[in-house]
Amino acid sequence: MPAKKKALPNLNEFMEKRVLIKLQGGRSVSGTLRGVDEFMSVVLNDAVDETKNPSVGEAEESRVALGTMVIRGSAIVEIVSREA
Repeated sequence: MPAKKKALPNLNEFMEKRVLIKLQGGRSVSGTLRGVDEFMSVVLNDAVDETKNPSVGEAEESRVALGTMVIRGSAIVEIVSREA
């Protein structure tokens, strides 16, 4: 019996919109979603690392501009829209 493929979520409604992507290991990256492939790898424009840094404290968040980046689908835990 052949193995069934899991259906990937349709991310077309998020294209060209700001998203927050939570990654394995507790990292978070936001940016404009530009592309998705069959492995759910994504391309983000104007990406920013929004991982909370415990040494900075809760009130202040350190943000690092990353530019354009590709994130492997296997590292993605959650994708959340940043636009209403």
